[in-house]
Amino acid sequence: SPGHVDFSGEVSGAVRVTDGALLLVDVIEGVCIQTRLVLQQAWKERLRLCLVFTKMDKLVQGAQMTPADAYDHLVKLLDQVNAAVASLQHEDKLRARQHTVSHSQQQQQEEEEEEEEDDEAYFSSIKGNVAFCSSVHHWGFRTATLARMYAAKLHMNEAALQKVLWGNFYLDVKHQRVLKKPASPQHQPVFVQLVLKPIWDVYHAVYEHDDGRLAQIARALQIADM
Repeated sequence: SPGHVDFSGEVSGAVRVTDGALLLVDVIEGVCIQTRLVLQQAWKERLRLCLVFTKMDKLVQGAQMTPADAYDHLVKLLDQVNAAVASLQHEDKLRARQHTVSHSQQQQQEEEEEEEEDDEAYFSSIKGNVAFCSSVHHWGFRTATLARMYAAKLHMNEAALQKVLWGNFYLDVKHQRVLKKPASPQHQPVFVQLVLKPIWDVYHAVYEHDDGRLAQIARALQIADM
């Protein structure tokens, strides 16, 4: 993640004595050179990684994005991180080919690689290796947590709901079903509707000192004092 330019030594030491790590990506600064460097270090040590989008609060106040804009921004960031992972995978394949003893074996290996779809290393909310957080405000979540909460409220299957909390899926609350296309131009993806918009509502209520709205949110979240 972005940080002091000389902290790569600490990362190098840490990755050798751990099994997993959190890859932090500042949602404002995005994927930086340091992000790619620490990802490469973790990749070489074959660590299990969880991608964490941090400083989510700054999308509300600092960048003043709408929930829909923030979702589009996060989708692009996730694509950038996964593109870096794809690059590392490609480099591994090239090194493996250098040890191939014959052209026929190399051709066979390339064909097998094309047929094999290895997505184990990629980050996806469905797989549970992506989290969203605000360090300064002490909150964070994965989609699995929200799927568990909303499944009971919406009377939907938890596993099925988690699969559609990220991506081009749209919730029809009235009929308790998920659509692959928006029912109207104003229809927002499930992640915007169930995840980002409630977060934005909380922040706006706080920034605008809307005590009535805060009390309503507190009751909904079963919080005694906000």
